Amino acid sequence: MCPFQYAVQAKLDSQEEKTFLGGWSGWSTVSGPSIVLPFAREEERAAMNFNDGAPCWPEGHSRSVRVEMRCAPESRLAAVEEDGKCKYYMLFETYAACSVHHLAFEHRGKLKETVAAEANEEGMEAEKRAGQAAIAFLEERRGPRPQAPHAQHAQQAQQAQHAQRKQ
Repeated sequence: MCPFQYAVQAKLDSQEEKTFLGGWSGWSTVSGPSIVLPFAREEERAAMNFNDGAPCWPEGHSRSVRVEMRCAPESRLAAVEEDGKCKYYMLFETYAACSVHHLAFEHRGKLKETVAAEANEEGMEAEKRAGQAAIAFLEERRGPRPQAPHAQHAQQAQQAQHAQRKQ
């Protein structure tokens, strides 16, 4: 799966035998249990959709893929299933799927604990990486911090001095 482009089915050891499962067609939301998340809560989660893949049978419909997103400290394709009718379901784990209410700056400590707990099986190093990834993502989402008025004036003064030196 190549996010925002296409999804293919291929054998791990072969570059030649690929089946086109679909091209990027947009976002949707999913809630509750699914074939790749049978114990999921009723909370909404994002899903990427890929449609208009190779025909399933000569008289059949085209293949399609729904990729459900789940919050995790690292990006990986965690599961792939087929419903038997050429509809594929994938689970893509990534920190980019963490929703805003989970990533709100004031809850960053709770997010760090949650993500680290999921990574506990990898040990303390994984917890550290998970926390760093979550904090970095939060900082990115929050954007640049507003400058205090005195900092803006100092920056303007520096720019004016620089402009004078050029002349």
